[in-house]
Amino acid sequence: MKIKESDVDIIGPYPPPFGGVSLHIYRILPFLKKAGVGFRVFNQYDYESLNDGVIATKKSYLWWLKYIFSKKSKVVHIHHFTDIHFPYLLALSLFSRSKRVITIHHGKMLRYGKARWKMTVFIIKAARLSKVLIVQEELQQRLQGAGVKNVEWLPVYVPPQVTEPKLLKGDYDYNVVFNVGMPIGPRVIYVYSIDYFFQLAKDFPDIGFHFFLGDEGNKEETERYLSEQKSDNVSVYYLEQMVEYLASADVFIRPNRVDGYGISVQEAMDLNIPAIASDVCARAPGAQLYDGSSYEKLKECLEKVKSSDKNSMLEGKTSLDYHERLINIYKSLL
Repeated sequence: MKIKESDVDIIGPYPPPFGGVSLHIYRILPFLKKAGVGFRVFNQYDYESLNDGVIATKKSYLWWLKYIFSKKSKVVHIHHFTDIHFPYLLALSLFSRSKRVITIHHGKMLRYGKARWKMTVFIIKAARLSKVLIVQEELQQRLQGAGVKNVEWLPVYVPPQVTEPKLLKGDYDYNVVFNVGMPIGPRVIYVYSIDYFFQLAKDFPDIGFHFFLGDEGNKEETERYLSEQKSDNVSVYYLEQMVEYLASADVFIRPNRVDGYGISVQEAMDLNIPAIASDVCARAPGAQLYDGSSYEKLKECLEKVKSSDKNSMLEGKTSLDYHERLINIYKSLL
């Protein structure tokens, strides 16, 4: 069975595993159908459903080469997860008339050295992209300052649609939810402040802490790390969609030391769950922010939210239309 042609080719991760980008692609598809925008998803992982328009590339380097010379849709949207994508988009510009869009989901480019930054900017310009979508405002501003055209700040947020809420494990009067979309390792522990999460669990033994892991890679190392924490009030959920459990939670925390936006913060508030987040980047309006470099500030913030009226903690939240803006970008390019 061959997948039919469409308006937009979306290239990026599709769950499982459950990460911010894969969930974005998963959730945008029903909105695209409703808007009458045809799509094909080329999933970098293994899941495939031709009836749903999803093809697995299975991390094949050969697929990328074949795609350059295959028949493409009118718009090609790559979700950036490796710097190889920049020269690849340049190659696509030479062999394809499709409009090309990239979404850069992080701020790693801000840490490039001078020579690497200049080379990357040169390649992005040469690729003649129709849109360069950025989730981190500082990177957007710097790229615009470097003369890159068609740059737009657009977080990859799509409102969650939950039909059957699930119950969290355990029997606690108060429940804290936390998620990580990558396999546990030293760098991930630091970036996501997983150590802060487990310290909170030790400091608040009467609270239920719920750890959602969207990727079960490095499972042996993950299990070893979790067993070393010895936290009886922590429950771990592998490859489960956190949003399906949020209705059972009292607060969501996003304590990252490094972050690009953190769409799960808005996600929680859209489901009427207060959200605590570090102040290391732009956050969804209404989140309860704290100094991301301080565990004590995180602890104080949790104590404040726990003792406050839930509705007062949600007063500043807003409804977002980022998914509608993305669909309108597609339509303008078709």
